[in-house]
Amino acid sequence: MSWILYVAVCIFHLWAIFFEKATLTYWSKPFLMPVLMWIIWKNTGVKSKLARYLFWGVFLGWLGDIFLQDKDSLLFFSLGLIAFLLGHLFYIALFNSEVKSLRKTNFIMEQPFWILPFMGFWIYLLILFSPVEIDLPKAPIYLYALVINIMAIMALNRKYSATRAS
Repeated sequence: MSWILYVAVCIFHLWAIFFEKATLTYWSKPFLMPVLMWIIWKNTGVKSKLARYLFWGVFLGWLGDIFLQDKDSLLFFSLGLIAFLLGHLFYIALFNSEVKSLRKTNFIMEQPFWILPFMGFWIYLLILFSPVEIDLPKAPIYLYALVINIMAIMALNRKYSATRAS
């Protein structure tokens, strides 16, 4: 039943976004991930390696959300990007550990061509944003996009290991 609290916080946050209640949106967003962390803690005790990876991924995503609340600061943008990047590395570790613990082979090993759309999208982003002038260093953004692509590939790699609901 703890998920009801999470759904309530999500609905409140989405309501604030939809009705353009900037102050409520600003204050409700930081509550989403702590509620999710509490649910993870309550349901797993964060005792297994997989639960720890999930918990730390969500925790770092929460830090990223907090840092990105200040939209005018390059320092906080950078800290947010680093927090999200580290969080995605925990998700990669989670997905990889889950697959390794359940099967000797995996979806990507059996059908490696599935990597091509992800890498094609990353190359497309490189081409698309290379000529664009932005006030931010591009290398960290490209690295972040690559890590997200790797995370998506690892999530797809769970195809034979995860339940259908997952």
